[in-house]
Amino acid sequence: MVSGERTAATPFFEVPLFSDTGNRIEGVLANKEYSFRLPEHIRLEAGSELVVVWRSSPLLLPDVSTLTVRLNDRELSSVRLGIKKGASDAQEHGKISIPLPADMLQTGWNRVTVRCLLQTTQSPCRDVDNPASWVELETGSLVRVAYATESLFPELQRFPESLTEPALMNLAEFRRATSKDHPEPVVSLLVPSEAGEAELRSLLIAASRIGQTIYTNPKAVQVRDSATFPAESLARNGILIGLRPTLLMSELPPEVQKAVAALGEGEGMLAEIITGAPGVQHRWIVIGGADSEGLEKAAQTLGSEIALRNVPSNPWIITEAPGVSPIAERLAQPSGGSLRFESLRDSGITLRGLFRNQTARTINFPPGFQTTPGGSIDLDLTHSGALEKTSAFDVRLNDVVIGSVALTPQNAASTRQRLVIPAGITGRDPSTLSVSSYLDIGLVDCAHRNEERAWISLGGNSTINLASTSLTINDLSRLGMICLRDAFLRRAAILIPAEHSSERNDLLKTLGIHLGRQLADMPILWPQIATYAPGVPPDPARLSGRSGLILGSAFQWPLAFGKNLRLAIEGVESPSPSIMLRSEEIPVSDFDTSLSFVQLLPSPWSKGELFATIGGVDGYGGETTLNLLTDRSVSERLGGTVAAADAHGRVITYDVRFIQEVSLSEQIRFGFSSDTSPADIEDRRMDMTEAGFLTQSVNYWIAGASFVVMAGLYVLQRIMVRRRQNPKNGDEL
Repeated sequence: MVSGERTAATPFFEVPLFSDTGNRIEGVLANKEYSFRLPEHIRLEAGSELVVVWRSSPLLLPDVSTLTVRLNDRELSSVRLGIKKGASDAQEHGKISIPLPADMLQTGWNRVTVRCLLQTTQSPCRDVDNPASWVELETGSLVRVAYATESLFPELQRFPESLTEPALMNLAEFRRATSKDHPEPVVSLLVPSEAGEAELRSLLIAASRIGQTIYTNPKAVQVRDSATFPAESLARNGILIGLRPTLLMSELPPEVQKAVAALGEGEGMLAEIITGAPGVQHRWIVIGGADSEGLEKAAQTLGSEIALRNVPSNPWIITEAPGVSPIAERLAQPSGGSLRFESLRDSGITLRGLFRNQTARTINFPPGFQTTPGGSIDLDLTHSGALEKTSAFDVRLNDVVIGSVALTPQNAASTRQRLVIPAGITGRDPSTLSVSSYLDIGLVDCAHRNEERAWISLGGNSTINLASTSLTINDLSRLGMICLRDAFLRRAAILIPAEHSSERNDLLKTLGIHLGRQLADMPILWPQIATYAPGVPPDPARLSGRSGLILGSAFQWPLAFGKNLRLAIEGVESPSPSIMLRSEEIPVSDFDTSLSFVQLLPSPWSKGELFATIGGVDGYGGETTLNLLTDRSVSERLGGTVAAADAHGRVITYDVRFIQEVSLSEQIRFGFSSDTSPADIEDRRMDMTEAGFLTQSVNYWIAGASFVVMAGLYVLQRIMVRRRQNPKNGDEL
């Protein structure tokens, strides 16, 4: 067989180069990198290929415009772009399939680079911003990977990647999947049908760690009953969660069964087993405990990447919950003092090349914090003296512009530039300091980059002085951050009804994956769970010092608080099922079944903490609740202390802390009437905001005028009193 050929029996899978429907590359001199990851539990075989599908501007010159593809810094192929004379297409469409030698791909991370020269004129290029200079990679651009399976062996240290890697072989399918049509999950999380707080917390911790892989789609993970373990263990990878009685009823290997039976009070266990015959093997992790205390110790161990680095045995008996070392604790705190660029990965920043370039460095500014006044960036700037006056660069922190600097002859030779960091920028994981430049050296042939004449350097002596404080949440615009007040999720709590339902467990799984995605580089994730039921309030010890979410329906939320707290939105059963909107009773039948409510309120369990109730009229709210919690395009429209959304993308907000022009029920009736569109809601919000500003201004003027009048009357009254007194003997006149 010729090297690079795939036989008919060789299996393969496809890895898309990007996740959206199209990926545009713009500019006369343009390049873009695409990274993709291949699983480590397979052996790469001959016969792989890289497929690039594109369409390009019809104005590109066919004799000079080109597209070049590289893989892992090795040249693969180049093609000419542009429409030949006499062609009938209005735009050029193209596709190339490039066979890959067996040694060109590697397990783990790979990088494809696409470099383009996109010219529309023969003359020296000056129209770098010409919108006609573009090429767009289309869906179908992918790497087709030929592989063979390898025998599995326990690798608990590699969790979660060891468990979720099969998802890398189905990325395209899960991204295309709809709610009704999606591929089989690749991971199962099994919990008992009557799971308690310890089992549910274990589920949440496991899901959040799985979310740290980033590539694992929530649809690739399912939650099932632990009784299905015999069938599930032969179908896919997974995690079995349970106390000793549950595990002893499961078909586990003898050595694991023996370890479970021998667990003492307060002890937990982690074990990894391989199921199935060679070629169809699957990996399973068992999280167990003699009691709830032991199970939570095991779950916390799985939630700590640091603890998993040194697995002493399999099964692993856990007698103590892992701690947090001072070194690890630094990762959950922002960098203090002056941080020099030379201490960052890749040290200082240098950008070379004509026109647009960008690079970034990660800094330690985790979730749970925000910038305050007093922060700054001092840049040790040097740049080419050949740059034109149109050249400049800007600096951003987590996509927020810090400032821009024009590049002139006066600041070409080692100058110091200070940019003030604005207050209110929130931390991320990872937080990035990015620099974007536009470097112009005048007339130049676009076929030559002249990188030695177009460059900018921010030296290693440049410093970041980050002033920060704990994250402030004043309204629902930061709903997505309410669980991120600590980068290890130690201050995050999820309250859920104790009553079992598959919808509850699936929502918990999806929420955990979403939280993990936002904390991909954190070594520890320990969120908390508490349950509530009629007559059984949540355990205050699980909620003390924490903020988070209260899941359930509008009828269930009051059960979490008791009778001491009235909610702006809550369900009542008597005399008939109704929703109370600030004490105004509305029949349940008046509400769309896809409606989901969310309201922000202070924690009744800890001063300074916050909780948000979220759910539907008679359930958890389904996709609408998920969109409120995980879809940025929806959550960025939130504000105030109360909000509602539906399946049609309509969102209304309300603030119960202030007097409003309309009642909450009127706002909801308008927002979700059959003839109201999202644009109508936005127009009304803007009108109400402007009216509010006008009313506030008028109130300020009235208050100011009233103060002046009252002060004048007081002075006049004092003068009259003095005039009525005799200056000599004090007798009245």
